[in-house]
Amino acid sequence: MSAGQKSWIVRILAGGLAGAGYRPLFIGGFSAPPLCGALIQSCGILGAVAVTLALFFAFGAAVGVATLPFDDYGPALAARSLLHFAVTGGLVLLLGWLLELVGPSPAAVLLLLGLYTFLYLTVWLVRWLGWRAELDDLRSALDL
Repeated sequence: MSAGQKSWIVRILAGGLAGAGYRPLFIGGFSAPPLCGALIQSCGILGAVAVTLALFFAFGAAVGVATLPFDDYGPALAARSLLHFAVTGGLVLLLGWLLELVGPSPAAVLLLLGLYTFLYLTVWLVRWLGWRAELDDLRSALDL
């Protein structure tokens, strides 16, 4: 296993465990917000807890690897960023469906995806600009 693969695994596990430990929707005696009623009815209480913990683990893992696309440049940067965008977008849609924010309405799905895309691109651009500024500072300090 390469050092890059180990870095991905460590970040996925650390982020996932932090996400799963972050106050899931079922807190204190498995009480749930009203929006989770349909999930409890369809999966049962234990199934709903499992789905919620898996979703929080997945979001934590996505956050844990969010900076890894910036480890490379060029085509590798674009490929990793697109992969992260797609996986996180799928999680956003799943969460929207579980919280009954999106349903059979294509307009609601498009609105949620549009908001997600806008936020993702804004954060990505700010991170990329910060990364480029740090790289330029290092290059000028090393007279490259």
